[in-house]
Amino acid sequence: MVKNKVEARQREYWEEISVDIENAVKDHDPATAFQIIRRLRGNNMNTEHIAIHDKDGNTLTNSEDRSNRWREYFDEMLNVHTVVDERILQKIPKPLLDQKDLSHQDAVPTVDEVVKAIQQIRNRRAPGKDEISAELLKAGGLPLAEWLHEIIRDVWEQEIMVKDWTAAVLIRLYKNKGDKRICDNYRGISLLVVAGKIFARILLNRIQNTLEKKLLEEQAGFRAGRSTIDQVFILKMVMERSREFNQPLHLCFIDLQKAYDSVNREALWRVCSAYGLSDKMIQMIKLLYEDVRAVVRIDGDFSSSIQMNTGVKQGCLLSPILFNVYIDFVMRQILEQAGTEGVTMNYRLGDLWYSGRGNSDDVKLLALMYADDIAVMCQSTQDLEKFIKAFEKITQDFGLTMNIKKTCLMSLKQFQKSTCNSKERTEVDDKPFDITIRNQNIEKVEEFNYLGCYVSKDQTQHKDIETRVSKASSAFNSLRRIVWYRKCISTQAKIRIFRASVLPVLLYGSELWSLTVAEEQRLKALYMKCLRVIIGVSIGDRIKNDLVLQLTGQPPLENILRRNRLRWFGHVNRMNNDQNCPMLTKKTLFASFKNVKRPPHGIKLRWKDKIMKDITVSNIKNWRRETNDKDTWRKTINRGVTYGIVHTDVTRIVREHKERAVDRRAREELMHHIPKNTTTDHNLLALTTDDTTCTLCGRICKNKKGLKIHRHTCINKNIIDKKAITQKVQQPISTKSHQATTSQPTKIIELLVKNNNNEYICPNQTCGRVLKAQGATSHVKACAKLWLEKQNFHF
Repeated sequence: MVKNKVEARQREYWEEISVDIENAVKDHDPATAFQIIRRLRGNNMNTEHIAIHDKDGNTLTNSEDRSNRWREYFDEMLNVHTVVDERILQKIPKPLLDQKDLSHQDAVPTVDEVVKAIQQIRNRRAPGKDEISAELLKAGGLPLAEWLHEIIRDVWEQEIMVKDWTAAVLIRLYKNKGDKRICDNYRGISLLVVAGKIFARILLNRIQNTLEKKLLEEQAGFRAGRSTIDQVFILKMVMERSREFNQPLHLCFIDLQKAYDSVNREALWRVCSAYGLSDKMIQMIKLLYEDVRAVVRIDGDFSSSIQMNTGVKQGCLLSPILFNVYIDFVMRQILEQAGTEGVTMNYRLGDLWYSGRGNSDDVKLLALMYADDIAVMCQSTQDLEKFIKAFEKITQDFGLTMNIKKTCLMSLKQFQKSTCNSKERTEVDDKPFDITIRNQNIEKVEEFNYLGCYVSKDQTQHKDIETRVSKASSAFNSLRRIVWYRKCISTQAKIRIFRASVLPVLLYGSELWSLTVAEEQRLKALYMKCLRVIIGVSIGDRIKNDLVLQLTGQPPLENILRRNRLRWFGHVNRMNNDQNCPMLTKKTLFASFKNVKRPPHGIKLRWKDKIMKDITVSNIKNWRRETNDKDTWRKTINRGVTYGIVHTDVTRIVREHKERAVDRRAREELMHHIPKNTTTDHNLLALTTDDTTCTLCGRICKNKKGLKIHRHTCINKNIIDKKAITQKVQQPISTKSHQATTSQPTKIIELLVKNNNNEYICPNQTCGRVLKAQGATSHVKACAKLWLEKQNFHF
């Protein structure tokens, strides 16, 4: 009774866990989902008490010495000394602000704004030094919001910040690579007071729309409706069009060293003013950045405080938009000084792909940005070098530094024009060119990991697919013993966890894949392998993929890939701005090179071709109309992707297939050891008789159930004496007992059954002892005389 209740509660617990993970993924909250998954794995490394190295490599074990070393490390990392020339600051313009916008920014926050800001703060986040969580403040309701409003109003009017609101607690987070005793292999996470976050949220709600309108469209970092996939898609479309029309394309992936910590604050306030923030609003933001102090938490204790004087504050809600404004201003200065155009393509207005000679417009692409990740594209090496030189100079002027070691160059392969008409296209040898910055050559690469997706100069996807398969396999194997092998977890719960923790890893960036058959089979193989492990079968059981999908209630992987591509296609086709004009991502999708003839032969499979094939397979009649309606498009593309429930008899069906597989393997094993030109008795190979005697070892069982259990031991564990089998097959078999009547074994040990440890089992059912080879014969002579007589063995 108690055991049954415990097992039932275990199943309920795992059902709740799986539902929580699945809901977090559906609500676009991957942080919560992976937090639960990490808790399930239970492999969190405790680095609190680990000895560390100082700058000279000496080991520090004393608690005080370690605390001082961590303080020293974070002090150097968070305080990057930057100086911006006053003459450059004076050149930053200060525009006249609209009176309506000015009054909106300068007005004292209302209670409604405080209530809205409290509700916008995320739950399940670690609190700051005061240990007051967001859930606690939300539970206070309107009375607490009114009390907090009084404090915020005093701060607004008196311009004096609450001291604790600028305090931060730094915790260390291991990067999962390198020596854990070296401080450089850790990053710091700032825990801020939640009340200070609410004040920052109020400021953000007021200034976000004003600043968003003035940012370059090429910037996609931390912006609503934009993601890393947008930038990867634009880059891949430009690369695809360049190869299709045999146009040159040179790329540079730029990395900024400690970008967020290197922002010069005085320059930041000037830039914010130039982008339309009032003096009062800038003063309120300054209050959050004045006298910012942080302490490092080690073993539950705190180090002495660190004053952070540079950069945007880590963990602050205003930091992303402030950094975007700063890098946007710097990029505009670079574009103005470089004077390069990058890649110019043409997109058609109206029906886009099929508009014939309709109206068109140009789309110019030079630098794609996702926060501090920058990808530059030019059609000539001279333009690329000119841009990089300007980038280096301007960023240095504004306190930023280009990390040359992590900056890479890539040039797309081209074909000789003289061979374009032949079926075999000859590649043009890359012209050697070097770009030198600070006496160092920028590295040239064949492939690059851009925002989590690999892009290569030959535009193959092998590296990206192999990376996805490797990461998904690691994610699946990390839960193998914790989840997949646990019998107390229902198959439905396992499937939910699989869909939430493994499938997103495998299919990251799948919206942009134009896969070959071999690449799709590579993904499908891992997908089916995972489902087989979840229901407890193997390839050797020979259960067809269709049956595995039916038992688990999962759709085929090719349908999921098709749905992902069509979902992204519909999303891009709806991407219009407030003026109902196409956004940059949509322009790039339907763009091509103007007045350039596409050379024949050798065109690789394009993403556009894959989409058109998906539309045909999905039987979509009018994609232009259906993509404009989000709900209709979602229903259309989800027709082939239905997540059902696990089959109710999955355990029984799997067991039956495994039993048939055991019989089949036993027959194959017997046939493998039967000599050629030997007459085979089919009763021996049937493995199923009306008698209760094992046809392989001759053991007599009490009943058919006992014979079935014994057969698993005798066959499934591969403990058949091959020599005895060969002798039995060559002997005539009687119809009743299936025992040999002519040839007699020469040794007792030849009749016994071995286990996996090469030990013998006593054939006497009342004994059943495990015997070693040295004493097996004497024991059987004394203990199993009746059994020996039935085997016609005389001594």
